[in-house]
Amino acid sequence: MEKELKPKATRKKTPKPELSAYELIYAEFQSDLNDKELQERYDRFKRTREAAKERHNKIIPEINDLIAQRTKVRDLIVDLAVSGIDTTDAVRKFKDLEEKILELANVIEKEKTIMAEEDALIKKYEEGSEKKFFHYWKTFKALDKNTPSWLDWYHKQYKGMII
Repeated sequence: MEKELKPKATRKKTPKPELSAYELIYAEFQSDLNDKELQERYDRFKRTREAAKERHNKIIPEINDLIAQRTKVRDLIVDLAVSGIDTTDAVRKFKDLEEKILELANVIEKEKTIMAEEDALIKKYEEGSEKKFFHYWKTFKALDKNTPSWLDWYHKQYKGMII
């Protein structure tokens, strides 16, 4: 027996209510606000920068102490040489201090580089985000004359957020 083919029942589709331009833009805006990927990256840049700053600041007192010691040893070398006393140990100590200072200066430079790179990324994200917010605001303002001023809208609600 062959099956008789019956036409599929057609369902009446309920028409979706059409969204206004404002509602469409607002939905996209909310989507951007809810997408936290850029905010998480931005926060990571700030944490990395802060960690580099802490490491940098931790080294500064140490290197300043070594520089003070080097100055004392240098003065000691001069005094010993003027007195005609052997300066071999003092010169060795001076060279050791120089090496340590140079090592720490290299570490400081690396930390400064990290901070500068992170600062550039932070600034780029902040500027890009502010531009996006401004474009949304301009669109909202064009579609709804009751939209608050830029300063009220952005600075009171969204400043510091990254989209």
